[in-house]
Parts: sequence; structure tokens; C-alpha cells
Amino acid sequence: MKSYSQKVVVTEEEVQGFQKATLTQTSEVPLTFSTKYRHQEFELLRSLNVDFHELLHLEQGYQYLEPIKVGDSLEISSRISENKIKKNMQFITLETLISSGSQIKVISESKMVVRMKEGLEK
Repeated sequence: MKSYSQKVVVTEEEVQGFQKATLTQTSEVPLTFSTKYRHQEFELLRSLNVDFHELLHLEQGYQYLEPIKVGDSLEISSRISENKIKKNMQFITLETLISSGSQIKVISESKMVVRMKEGLEK
């Protein structure tokens, strides 16, 4: 299945901008900061020709294994871990791993369903 990956370095400016946008007051990188890297998931959905008007987000889960810190060099890898069609519904699960070196810091899983047009299979 298709996957995307990118490398980034966490900067103080990015963290401060995120904290300001989310009204978060903490001296550390907020746990929710990892949501900043979910845009690859939308690229995966586009690769499946998903009609975003028919998409329903079902569930989002995170496993926080290690804190993200300013200065971390991160590799973000997103992949389609499930793509099934059942009764004109497409069930998709996306997984994103955020790691620094060999250390996985965050695992994210997104589950969604797409209503398909009658008789149309992807």
C-alpha cells in the first residue's frame, strides 16, 4: 500500500506558534503538537480518490511513547493500514509513526468511512 514520509526539525518558533493557535500554556512541546504532521494522511486519501464530501471521520487515537522536544529531528511516516469496501462503504485506516532516530515517539491511527456512489467501486 502507498505511504508517505518526510523529515522535519522541531523549532521553538513552530512550537510557540502551535501553542498560541491552540491556547496551550506549557513549557514543553504539547502532546497535541503531533497533529501538525497529519497532512500526509490527506495525501494518502487523495491517492485513493476519496470524495471528501462523502468522508466521515470515525476515530482518532494516539500512543505517546516519548515526548517530542524542540530540536528533535523527526521522521514522519504515514501509510494506509486498511482499505476495505463493504456494501458501498469504503473503510480506511491510516497510521502515522513519528520517530527520532530509532526511537518511535508517537503512533497515530485515524479511522474513517467513505460513502461510495451506487455501483461505483474504487
